[in-house]
Amino acid sequence: MGVLQRLDSALDFEGIGIPTSVLASFLGWFSLYCVLCLTNSKRSYEWHCRVVTSVHAIIISTLSYIFGMYYNPWFITNPAGRNNNLEILTLVICMGYFLFDFCWCIWFQEEFFMIIHHFLTLVCITASLIMGISGTEVGAAIFGSEVSNPMLQARYFMRETGRTKTLVYEINDLAFIVTFFICRMGIGSFFLYSYLRHPTPLLIFRIGSVGLYIVSLIFMYSIARFAVRKYRNFFMRLVRAERKEGAKMTNGNAPKEVIGAQVTGVTEGQVTRVTEGRVTGVTEGRVTGVTEGQVKGVTKGQVKGVTEGRGNGHANNHEHTD
Repeated sequence: MGVLQRLDSALDFEGIGIPTSVLASFLGWFSLYCVLCLTNSKRSYEWHCRVVTSVHAIIISTLSYIFGMYYNPWFITNPAGRNNNLEILTLVICMGYFLFDFCWCIWFQEEFFMIIHHFLTLVCITASLIMGISGTEVGAAIFGSEVSNPMLQARYFMRETGRTKTLVYEINDLAFIVTFFICRMGIGSFFLYSYLRHPTPLLIFRIGSVGLYIVSLIFMYSIARFAVRKYRNFFMRLVRAERKEGAKMTNGNAPKEVIGAQVTGVTEGQVTRVTEGRVTGVTEGRVTGVTEGQVKGVTKGQVKGVTEGRGNGHANNHEHTD
């Protein structure tokens, strides 16, 4: 805690100016994107943008948790407090990225709800920086939004590189779904409920939090549909595999040699060399080489080579040799 206090005291945004800091952050993220595009032209623009997004998500999740949730008073019981320099640093870095990504989404015509999400995030961060309040809860909302983002980007990278059939890909998919649901729908719902009930937060932050929650619901709906489709198909493949294995045992994979045992209910199969055993209920199958045993109830099949045994009830194209 002492280290964070010293770092908070060392930062001076009054001297630098918040607008200048935001511009520097934007140029930093944009420069990283340009460097990636120039040094690896074989990859698409979306690939490089997602690399920038991954770096931002890891950095901002760490900063928003440490500076916004760990270092500060509990954001649910003490909202609308004054921003400290660590919160301002987090918001400045985050705003620079969202300015870059918002422009990228507009330029490449990304989906409408992603643009709305970025716009609402920029409004909330801008309001917090201008008014100098609510940095704690804005940072907490950023943490909940960004903590699942690295897994989403990892999924894209693995799909692009042909690693969709790996165990890591499946674990990452499941981790993303669970993390998104817990952070946005679980903790996020409780946070929104507590925040709206509190008398202190300003109207603009209330509207922003509700808007971001609605966008999260839309994203969650898409993810839930994906999860249901993915795991339903997975379980259906398991069922089909079990049925196929069972069909192999029924059709053409009956026991070939049985000694001192009993074989019953063989359908469309073949049983050969039954020694001191009993074969009953063979339908459309073939039984050969029965020694000291009993064969009965063979329908549309063939029985031959019964020695010191008994054969009865054979119908339709059978042969019995003593």
